Amino acid sequence: MSSNLPTGKFVGRVSPIGRNPTDRSQVGASGHENVGLRYANPTYGASRAPIGYLAITQIPVAINQGYIAMLPSGALPPLYLLFWCKQNMDVIKNHANGSTFMEISKKVFRPLAVVIPKDQIIKEFIEIVDPLFVRITENNKKAQTLATLRDTLLPRLISGQLRLPDDNTSHE
Repeated sequence: MSSNLPTGKFVGRVSPIGRNPTDRSQVGASGHENVGLRYANPTYGASRAPIGYLAITQIPVAINQGYIAMLPSGALPPLYLLFWCKQNMDVIKNHANGSTFMEISKKVFRPLAVVIPKDQIIKEFIEIVDPLFVRITENNKKAQTLATLRDTLLPRLISGQLRLPDDNTSHE
């Protein structure tokens, strides 16, 4: 199978983590063969129905066989992997198969070639992109807090359970 990956220095493959009993919480994953507690900061990609949802976690999460988890390596930081997957999603989807729904297995995903820029380019990429994603994460947390506050206060305001003080100042 040929892929339409960009040309450049070929260094390796994207290696998803497989099931490893030491990666699991004994409490959270006990009795669940396909669920493992993974490390924070891997890049996750949905491997089925639908392929293509991407995320980088801030905390360890449990996943099942519907996701491919890619641990960051020394050469490939999580944000690079996220954008590599996004840029190459058509290639990834073209390697999927299935009759009920499309799926890309780890076995098929593993051999996909990754072009890795020189260390200096990755360093500059991270210096630019990382602060932006920190801000995005902080803004998402603030938005969640504001939505919770709205959802808590608005019904009380509408029902009259909560009243705001009258503003007696003049606005002339």
